[in-house]
Amino acid sequence: MISVIIPTFDRPQALLKCISALSLQQYDGQWEVIIVDDGGLHNLSPVVAGFETKLNITLIRQARNKGPASARNAGAYQASGEYLAFLDDDCEPDVNWIRAVAVKLRSGVLLGGYTKNKLSNNTYSEASQLLVSYLYSYFKETPWYFFTSNNFVMDKVSFFNIGGFDESFTTSAGEDRAFCARWIKYGYQLEYVPSALVWHSHELTLSSFCSLHSKYGKAAAHFRVKLREWGIQENAFTMRFYFRLVSFVCHKEKYSAVNKLNILLLLALSQLCTFYGAMTAVDK
Repeated sequence: MISVIIPTFDRPQALLKCISALSLQQYDGQWEVIIVDDGGLHNLSPVVAGFETKLNITLIRQARNKGPASARNAGAYQASGEYLAFLDDDCEPDVNWIRAVAVKLRSGVLLGGYTKNKLSNNTYSEASQLLVSYLYSYFKETPWYFFTSNNFVMDKVSFFNIGGFDESFTTSAGEDRAFCARWIKYGYQLEYVPSALVWHSHELTLSSFCSLHSKYGKAAAHFRVKLREWGIQENAFTMRFYFRLVSFVCHKEKYSAVNKLNILLLLALSQLCTFYGAMTAVDK
């Protein structure tokens, strides 16, 4: 059995789209959906009630906003499945998402799917998602390889063996990298499953783009502290990282020359914001 866990905080319309997409899954095996309301102000019962005849769905609520790491752990404790699949509320899985991971499931292997930006006309959103794809490629087969927690699956026993998500990450940044670093340290494996497609709708403006990547920088500083705490070697960024990032974008045939230039400028801005966030973090 697979338990799909979705943390959510005050985004009922996004959640509605996410659950609607789940209701269309082409999968005949046993599975359930667990929605974890992370202390939001909106009443999500009407949203969930509309799917109770279509899905095996449960809504649980945390009394206060503790962050997605805590919410995912709460969902995992509630889960009946042998395997845990994590989505975010602003994501819509392809109809074959569960089927794509179900054939790959095995103990000690974390499966990461392909997350694609749904807002293709939003260059800020496109640049942010493209950066994630680049990081997947850059860190492959290293101690810092990771998948984002809006599209990954693993067995519940291994999840609890490593202690679940680190709840000291209180925002939606860094908790997935920390989880994957510990997963690898425990001797478990990561496997990319590009057929497990999820569409991500993260609407960004210039201001929110800068805020997002500054938040990533703060989380990266905390991540480095955790690596030292866990005895994991810290990843050192070199100029090679940036040269390969430029090459990664330039080799994307779907973008015009103008789009490539705009994306490269935004990625440069993202790195400046990340650096600023890291430098202003409390725990450096």
